[in-house]
Amino acid sequence: MVFIFLLSLFFYVSEAPRAPTWDSCNCYWGTWKAWSQCSASCGGGRRYRSRSVWHDDVPRCDDFEKCASNDMGNDYDYSCNTVCYHGSYSGQSCRCHTGWYGKCCNNQVTCGHPGSISHGSVQGSSFIYNSQVTYRCNTHYKLTGGTSTRRCQINGVWTGYNPRCAFFNSCASSPCRNRGTCINEPDSYRCVCPRNFLGINCEYDNQPPEVRGCSEDIDIKSSEDITFFNWTAPSFYDPAGKPITVSTNYPTHNFNFSWGDFKVQYVALKPSNGLRKECVFNLKIRPKPCKTLQKPNNGARVCNGWKTDYGKFCLVFCGPRYSLDITSSHRQWYVCGAKGSWIPRESMSHCTGLFVTDKTKDARFRFTNCSAPDQVEKIQETYLTMLQTSPYGFFCTKFQNLCRKENVMISC
Repeated sequence: MVFIFLLSLFFYVSEAPRAPTWDSCNCYWGTWKAWSQCSASCGGGRRYRSRSVWHDDVPRCDDFEKCASNDMGNDYDYSCNTVCYHGSYSGQSCRCHTGWYGKCCNNQVTCGHPGSISHGSVQGSSFIYNSQVTYRCNTHYKLTGGTSTRRCQINGVWTGYNPRCAFFNSCASSPCRNRGTCINEPDSYRCVCPRNFLGINCEYDNQPPEVRGCSEDIDIKSSEDITFFNWTAPSFYDPAGKPITVSTNYPTHNFNFSWGDFKVQYVALKPSNGLRKECVFNLKIRPKPCKTLQKPNNGARVCNGWKTDYGKFCLVFCGPRYSLDITSSHRQWYVCGAKGSWIPRESMSHCTGLFVTDKTKDARFRFTNCSAPDQVEKIQETYLTMLQTSPYGFFCTKFQNLCRKENVMISC
């Protein structure tokens, strides 16, 4: 009788040596059984098969090992069903192409729908790996924020984030006033206002009146103490066309002026916003200027140093051991007034080298050193005393704050 022994342990088939009793036990192999079902339908699985060994039915041959080693009765296959749908099989597993995953590489990376937007649309119907979608907005809307084009990444997440469609036609309602320029902005607008207009809609008039023909300051020389002067009045206008009112300190554009300084003022008021525009110019009316009075030889020309454009009053002082000749007097005033001419003449009497004994009583009009402080002060005091007691004393009375010795001018 022949017995069959089945191996209960599963190992790979090997060509291990047969047992020494193989022939004496009359051993031989049975046919391999069919392979077992593969443990996986794809991506690589495992299966096995087994076979029997036959031998004589004698006590000395009652074990499998009497015929062969224990590992020769089974066979294993670790590479069944190696299908990788979108990849390649290597090293007992699938390596998937980019964009696919899973044991059998049959799952495709997808990012899902990226999301819709109001007042716009998403262009693109594929949401798998490396696909792109583009956002578009309806008429009068504009993409803002987010990303206009998004791509599906390998991790299943879209790049960027959803934009939105903002209304971009607010200027259609012409919100800007006073000729302002409207610029559309997302869900809003911006007004670029003309000069001197303010506010969101340029509604605030910040424009003061404008002036044309505002005169510069005017300097007039006149020999008359009253001068009639006629000037051109300025004109005012408002660029926005709003009404304005004009006031002035002179009702007409002419007036009889005395010598002096005057201010002519025009003020334009815009009642709609309370803003003003002013035109001011100064009139300076003076007597005609005097020519330079020639200094005396060997002496000094002593004159008033204040308000010289209204009049000049000068006396002759002589140096040491000098005096005026017998025909001249230290009390002779040299005066230049409104007409710009010197009286009695444009040159002073000279101090001569002849010391006239009869002139010794005029010692106060004589100096020893023109630059010595005590001599300067003496000359100034003498001059002021003479002016205050002369027919021209009004020049001290009228300008008391200036009629001081330090304002007396000495030219040696």
